[in-house]
Amino acid sequence: MPRTAKALLCRLLVVLLAWMPYQAARAELIATAEVVAQGDRETVERFLSRAEVAQQLQKLGIEPKAAAARAAALSDDEAALLAREIGTLPVGGNTAAPFALVAVILIIIVLIGMVVGAFAPGPAKS
Repeated sequence: MPRTAKALLCRLLVVLLAWMPYQAARAELIATAEVVAQGDRETVERFLSRAEVAQQLQKLGIEPKAAAARAAALSDDEAALLAREIGTLPVGGNTAAPFALVAVILIIIVLIGMVVGAFAPGPAKS
């Protein structure tokens, strides 16, 4: 390879390296509580996305999307409580337990709605 071609190739490589985007890698520690809370929220979301739970919510007059939105608004402690309850349910055993869990979820949803003001008693709006 002639000397001018090598020089041209070197200059081209230098220019291309200068144009390459430079990204610094960032590594941060994640608290264990954050990981656990995320897992609890995923457990509740998976439970609410099940067809039989959505069907039961609709029978009770609650839209599954609204329940999922309210479940997303739960605090970490409330999500952990629900995730523990979901984890203790027998598989296909006790039929009263899923209804009790749905009732607990509905109570929490209504309480959150009352705190937010969605279900606050007052004059009817027209």
